[in-house]
Amino acid sequence: MFIKVRKRQNKQNETVYYFYKTENYRVDGKVKTKQEYIFNLSESEIFNIDRLMNRETYQLRKNDFKTWLLLITKIQFDILKENNKEGKI
Repeated sequence: MFIKVRKRQNKQNETVYYFYKTENYRVDGKVKTKQEYIFNLSESEIFNIDRLMNRETYQLRKNDFKTWLLLITKIQFDILKENNKEGKI
């Protein structure tokens, strides 16, 4: 299991990140992928201090701690690192 991130632009020209819980498995020698939508966060929400405790992430943490931990790690080490290289932070 891993977290997949899709980066899109919304109508207000703001970057929005969509997060999916993804699992790969084999059926008859073929690899199948199962994706489950978790939620989305805009770039401004990610840079906000309270991003880790908004309603969706809090509910996810209560229900599935492992997925929450993977999600927070993905945000901190991939998205924030990428934006730091671009000079947005």
